[in-house]
Amino acid sequence: MCRLHPYKSSEKIQEGETKKRQLKYRMGQLEDLLNEMTEKVKEKAGIYEIEEYRAFIGLNCNKRDDKSIQCEYNIKKYLYKEDNIIKCYSDSQHSSYEIECTHYSYESSFVLSDSHSFIKNIENLILSIYNTLEPGVLMLMGKSHINISTVAFMNPNAPIKKNLEISKDGNLLRYNGSKYKIMIAWQFY
Repeated sequence: MCRLHPYKSSEKIQEGETKKRQLKYRMGQLEDLLNEMTEKVKEKAGIYEIEEYRAFIGLNCNKRDDKSIQCEYNIKKYLYKEDNIIKCYSDSQHSSYEIECTHYSYESSFVLSDSHSFIKNIENLILSIYNTLEPGVLMLMGKSHINISTVAFMNPNAPIKKNLEISKDGNLLRYNGSKYKIMIAWQFY
């Protein structure tokens, strides 16, 4: 006769709740970092308000022989206010840790200060979020590569939500914050 251990199921529930809290915390950190980047762009462009922003971040990572994780990145961020559009872009193959922004309404460009730290912090946070979801998988992936795609939307005029929502469905993580929506998807190849 098999006996069920009531503590096992409560431990699993507690473990799941702890993971959920950690994910909400890390997603909040990503939210804060993207917001800080937005504020720097607004300041540099001389814009005081935006209607929304959209960020698209792609990481292609593999494990190196020394067991560290190496990633190539592609970051695009768009800020919108009526007819004003600012596009910020960085790509590991072309821009060497610089985020270049183009203000299309004024046909001007600028490089965002602190670009290197924004890029490294974004990369580290996304890897940390994935590692919270799938502990240890990055270190066990052998010669495989992983592509992690992140999409973030922010609407400063959205109503504030009291309950932040987070859900995982297969290889997709969804986060619905108060003014932010973030989706992270991943696949190995």
